Amino acid sequence: LKEEFGVLNFEAETDRGPREFSVRNPQENVREIAEDRLLVIDIDGCRYEIPDIKKLDKKSANILRDYVDY
Repeated sequence: LKEEFGVLNFEAETDRGPREFSVRNPQENVREIAEDRLLVIDIDGCRYEIPDIKKLDKKSANILRDYVDY
């Protein structure tokens, strides 16, 4: 996960293989749906679930925590 000019750029392994996607306005498009579980909506409207933020690398988890109330 990288953050550039307010846009989050993801490289992720999904259940459908590797994906790269971007999220604008992460304050609205990154939502906590359960404890340590996030829903991410990219610029194309595709939805990605992060089932456990604690399993991400520390840098990526810290970036996401900036946008979600914990």
